[in-house]
Amino acid sequence: MIRIKESKYKGTECLILENDYLSLTLIPYGARVVSFFDKTAQKEFLMQQDEEKYMTGKYDSDYVSAGPCGFDDMFPTIVRSYYPDYPWEGTLLPDHGEVWALPWEYCCSDSEIKIKVNGVRIPYTLEKTFKIIGDKDLRIDYRVINRSDFNMKFAWAAHPMIVAEKDMEFNLPLELDNAISVLNGSSRTGGYGNIFKWKELITQKINIFGSPAKGNVEKYYFLEKVKNGYIDMKYPSTGTILSMKFPSDRVPYIGILIDEGSWKKDTMFIIPEPCTSPMDRIDIADLYGKCSEVDKNSIYHWWLSLSIKESLT
Repeated sequence: MIRIKESKYKGTECLILENDYLSLTLIPYGARVVSFFDKTAQKEFLMQQDEEKYMTGKYDSDYVSAGPCGFDDMFPTIVRSYYPDYPWEGTLLPDHGEVWALPWEYCCSDSEIKIKVNGVRIPYTLEKTFKIIGDKDLRIDYRVINRSDFNMKFAWAAHPMIVAEKDMEFNLPLELDNAISVLNGSSRTGGYGNIFKWKELITQKINIFGSPAKGNVEKYYFLEKVKNGYIDMKYPSTGTILSMKFPSDRVPYIGILIDEGSWKKDTMFIIPEPCTSPMDRIDIADLYGKCSEVDKNSIYHWWLSLSIKESLT
């Protein structure tokens, strides 16, 4: 049986969507999922803030200064950058996009949560619908509504900060091979802009946290479009698999960020980023024809699912 209730998370208003097998805790401000919890294994999948009182992000602030945690969305850009075209050409869009640091409006039915927000510097509405569709299956439906008479370019990426552990493995679509580094400092992937062969560097089924040096951090995007949108992450301690799925025709790219204690000492996490563009900046993405676009007075929609499975091996 699916249940929805209002509650408090570290002193802040939240919504809880749950059944007998999993629970999701959502903060309406920023539409951030702060908990995705497997009741069977008693396992929390998302990074938590250390502070006793929840830190809310401020609009146009740096994301890392506002207690990164949980699962939110980067839209309509990933990092701070300028909108490329008329009529919003030169408009500066905030770090991590706009929507993570804005109040969202929500309504609940017996089985789902609908939540939406309006853009500040560009006239759009972003809507999300959360629902549990199986014992341990969460689905999020997205809609971007362009409320203007001009086509609107955008870049979207999911941003789930997934708790990791030593010897954790993940699997990605087989067609992925070439990747571009978008961070400096990684000993494995090279500096910003370095293009490397991912399969030669890591292999398809990788041991993320066994071999790289402690404190390593890296982020890269795959340059190939996916044919089958999925990311599977396996926890060796429990055999649990956290599986993400998404439509490859609407969300054709994948980014990966791996952090082995560079941000928080002795804390390892991975951010798998299904995304609409293989670049962090909307203006750079536009130069390479990699932006998504929603037509004037139209809607662009996609979905993302999170499923908890037990490994057969």
